[in-house]
Amino acid sequence: MFIPQLRGLRPLGNPDQSLMSARTRKDYGIEDGFTGESLYDSLRRHLLGTHAQRLRVAAFEQFLGRTFFSGSDITIIPRHDADVVNVRIGSDPECNIYDLGDGVQHCIVLFAPLYFGDFDKTGLALFVEEPDLFLHPGYQRLWVRAILEWNDYPLQVFATTHSNHLLERASEGSDLSVFRVGKGAREAVECRQVSGRDRALLDYVGARNTSVFLSNCTIWVEGPTDRAYFRAYLSRVMTLSETDTWREDLHYSFVEYGGANIAHMFKSLDDGGYDPESFAGRCMVIVDKDDENSKTDRKQFLRDRLEDRFVILPTREVENLLTPHVVEGVARAYERNDDVRISTVSTRKWRMTPMGSLINTHLEGRKRKTYATSSGTLTDKMKFCERAVEVIRSGEFELVVSKDADAVARQILGFIRDTNGAP
Repeated sequence: MFIPQLRGLRPLGNPDQSLMSARTRKDYGIEDGFTGESLYDSLRRHLLGTHAQRLRVAAFEQFLGRTFFSGSDITIIPRHDADVVNVRIGSDPECNIYDLGDGVQHCIVLFAPLYFGDFDKTGLALFVEEPDLFLHPGYQRLWVRAILEWNDYPLQVFATTHSNHLLERASEGSDLSVFRVGKGAREAVECRQVSGRDRALLDYVGARNTSVFLSNCTIWVEGPTDRAYFRAYLSRVMTLSETDTWREDLHYSFVEYGGANIAHMFKSLDDGGYDPESFAGRCMVIVDKDDENSKTDRKQFLRDRLEDRFVILPTREVENLLTPHVVEGVARAYERNDDVRISTVSTRKWRMTPMGSLINTHLEGRKRKTYATSSGTLTDKMKFCERAVEVIRSGEFELVVSKDADAVARQILGFIRDTNGAP
């Protein structure tokens, strides 16, 4: 199934002509495409069809409400006296689809083929041109998340994009791959896999640092693994409440500050620094407890500047927030042995010993030569993080979210609530 960039829910000219579909067939020679023009007829056909077809419409409406509209009831109506669908969201008045904005229309277009497409539902390869068109960063992330969480039938998605927000999301999970496509020296098409965090790739698409500062508040963390861990913990804590439906890159964003740079950022302009809150909204800063003595002045400065929005972890590093259950799960993947386990460790030692050294010392059944660098930190922090996040997202809450991690996640959630207004 192909979704071209020429798409929308408003027919051009006579509704029977399907001009966008005709143009796509002429340009690309692709017959099996979806531009959105046929949605009106598809909805009418399904609503007037079998019970199973009507259930597909209901499932699509529930999916849209759950994914994009904070659980609100969504009703999509192909009115008999119109050529466009009408939509009702929650208790709002029913209105024409074009009165809701292009973003909502394109969310519908991107997922309608998954429910109404003419295929046997045993599996689908979906090709999408520029899925980010008309979608703000929050909706772009929701699109990726919805694709990754899709479980109705096997689905593989190929998308072309210039969006740095999608590239950033692709760098955080093992289920996504990024390829840069261009002409090689011999005029042949070159396709090579790259990292979503490749600075050259972001420069290629013209991304700038300021493009991420679009949300209502920011949580500043030291590096990419900190961001991945806190994102996972926050997600688990938010699932405990039906009212916490905050969206990343809309209500809040995570920003990496890169170690000791953070104190300089918050210095006054007169002292040669600058104020991140002037361009990044209200800030919370989270720092490790490592090297306490050497960083006392910096931490006191930040505490004075940010007050309760400055959070010092109760652990040496973010990895020390992990539970033994999570560490065991990751170690089993490395060792390819389900019988390895972490021996008993005191709470203080677990909190303050570098994680690589902890695993080397307390992983029973270890075959891998070492998990630690010379300083004791993990040798493979990013890959370890990716595997740990998978366990955190799928495991039983009490086993994968430590009390320390839960407390920090709730501090972050409280900050997001205070900034955006508690639901």
